[in-house]
Amino acid sequence: MKKNLPKKLATALLLLSISLCIKAQFGFSTGASISDVKHNNLLKSESPIITGFTGLSFQFRPVRNLKYFSIVTEFLYNVKGYKQVFEKDYPTYLHYFSLPILLNFNITNKLSLQGGTELSGLIVTSNKANNELYEQLDMGLDAGIGFLVYKNVQLFARYNYGLTPILNYDKSDEFGNTTPIKDIKNQNIMIGFKVIFIQ
Repeated sequence: MKKNLPKKLATALLLLSISLCIKAQFGFSTGASISDVKHNNLLKSESPIITGFTGLSFQFRPVRNLKYFSIVTEFLYNVKGYKQVFEKDYPTYLHYFSLPILLNFNITNKLSLQGGTELSGLIVTSNKANNELYEQLDMGLDAGIGFLVYKNVQLFARYNYGLTPILNYDKSDEFGNTTPIKDIKNQNIMIGFKVIFIQ
């Protein structure tokens, strides 16, 4: 039952997002990311890489009288990853379909704060020989800020803190003892803009 929990949660979040999008403000989001991983000294000479994201954004106001509060959900093609630097760079790119669901609070007419959860499904990795070692689902927490620079253009920055491991394999020592590796998790800083088409 525990193995099916992430898939059930993913299905529930997807259905929730679709239902929110029916009467939502529609837009297009894109930008660049500083992608890295958190780990307990499991990776040597590891450093961040520059990646990107693009997709659709929907914003829905569940209570019309609360104009300062809304829910934002996005459908993103989202690249995360990291690199290891030895004699040359060895980058690892993780291609995801990401589904953030964020609570949006308007501090002023232009400034807003966001926070919520992000669920990502792995499409493919650049390490194709070891694709099976990577977890298919990635979950994390998002926090960000947005600023409306024009009536239909918003700049935003967002931090994604990974909660689940991206790798699932056992590491063996010289005595044949194995240790499960579950401490490597995504972390991502996203900087981009959103163009609103339908208000």
